[in-house]
Amino acid sequence: MRKVSISFVAIIFLLLSFETASACLCFGLEKRTPKEVRIQLNGELKKASLVFSGEVTQLDEFKVTFRVEKVWKGETVEEIIMSTGAIDNGEGKVIRTSCDYDFKLGEKYLVYATGSGEKMQTYQCSGTGQLKISDERIKFLQEITRKKKKPHIVVKRRDKG
Repeated sequence: MRKVSISFVAIIFLLLSFETASACLCFGLEKRTPKEVRIQLNGELKKASLVFSGEVTQLDEFKVTFRVEKVWKGETVEEIIMSTGAIDNGEGKVIRTSCDYDFKLGEKYLVYATGSGEKMQTYQCSGTGQLKISDERIKFLQEITRKKKKPHIVVKRRDKG
């Protein structure tokens, strides 16, 4: 009986250790056929409620603010504020997962976001990435929107003075 309980404790310990050590596992576009790439890109677009490019203008532990440059899917706005995915556990500790996207202030991104309002966020495996390395996704988005409609380009209006 003692061996069974020691084995049980060891198994529980291993399972808990695996949970905390697990990482977000994404499948990139590399080493895929053109058909597989297209299926993945279509899936990313379908899952997203908003797809846009923009620059991070403000960033804290819980929120990220973007100045929007182009919108491929969703409502056209000049600025987007969304969750970083971090959560305050109520005890002064911030909880993040390995799948939360780690934005950098001043960088430009292509963002595939889900949700709406303050609950909107993105994940590592959503298609979100730095704009400078998102050429294949941008080409796909431009091709898709050319067939349907033109992407929304955000233009700031100037007051006549």
